[in-house]
Amino acid sequence: MLFESLFKHADQQPHQTAVMDDTGTYTWQQLAAAAAGLGMYLSVQTDRPRVGLLLPASMGFAASFYGTLLAGKTVVPINFLLGDREVQHIIADSGVDTIVSIPPLADRLKDTPLKIVDLSALPKTPPAAISGGEPLPAIVRQKFEEKFGKPIYEGYGLTETIGPIAFNVPAAIKPGSVGRPIPGAEIRIADEDGQAMKQGETGEVWLKGPMIMKGYFNQPDETAKALTADGFFKSGDLGLVDADG
Repeated sequence: MLFESLFKHADQQPHQTAVMDDTGTYTWQQLAAAAAGLGMYLSVQTDRPRVGLLLPASMGFAASFYGTLLAGKTVVPINFLLGDREVQHIIADSGVDTIVSIPPLADRLKDTPLKIVDLSALPKTPPAAISGGEPLPAIVRQKFEEKFGKPIYEGYGLTETIGPIAFNVPAAIKPGSVGRPIPGAEIRIADEDGQAMKQGETGEVWLKGPMIMKGYFNQPDETAKALTADGFFKSGDLGLVDADG
């Protein structure tokens, strides 16, 4: 998959420059994080198989490109130098109902029924003080929101997953959960024999995907204990998958 190389670079060269544009310089780690967030966002924005990108060459385009792939959708790049007639033809022919863009390019689509994801309007920093590492007590969540007027977004991840592998996003929040897995991640709730358990049953959380480590450096025995033959990482944590995923 195309996005595997993105996570590989984010793992091996997290602080190396990945993208430079007129807004600044961005690392592989920042690009991977932005792509993962956009992937989650786009996955709940549309059920169509394709997403349009009306963007200049930029960090925003790179993150949106990978984010679209992570959402399991096909990228429809739209050249902003084309005339309105050509742009409308691409939109109609591809069947997209969602386009990622920025002002003033998005203004060209203001009289259409399309859903516009305005990159400039999305938070460039976390939209709320994020919780991970342990279950968040309901009273802490409640008092925080009362005091600061912002929710706490719960998530889940480990060093072995290069960061969050599941988290809540503004468009899909379920308090008391760690949200849905990021696109490209596979989760198995396993019993003591490694068999997949039914929805709603508690077991060990096993994780798989391009963001999972290849092994512990110079520790083959520990690696063998943590990784299964079919590529799952045994987290050692207990969890369940509910009806909302």
